[in-house]
Amino acid sequence: MLVKGGLTLAQLGDFTAADDLFARAFEWSPNLGQVLRLYSSRLQLEGRKAEAAIAYRHSNQLSANQIATVGLNQTLEATNIAQPKVSRNP
Repeated sequence: MLVKGGLTLAQLGDFTAADDLFARAFEWSPNLGQVLRLYSSRLQLEGRKAEAAIAYRHSNQLSANQIATVGLNQTLEATNIAQPKVSRNP
């Protein structure tokens, strides 16, 4: 419930309240890949792409899962799109 509530709050834009719930979830299960996977989604919602990518990777290390893999790929794609393209022709 803590994790789902945290993700819902993040979807609503209340990242501070979301972090409070995730902090409690991590106290109970600091090495649970599912908690970390959903926290990664929370980071992604706020636009914290580099942190989200790190968290998705760690989630997969704890317990490989398709959702973390897809989230990581989406985060990396968004990061690549957001970077300005350098023109080779002056």
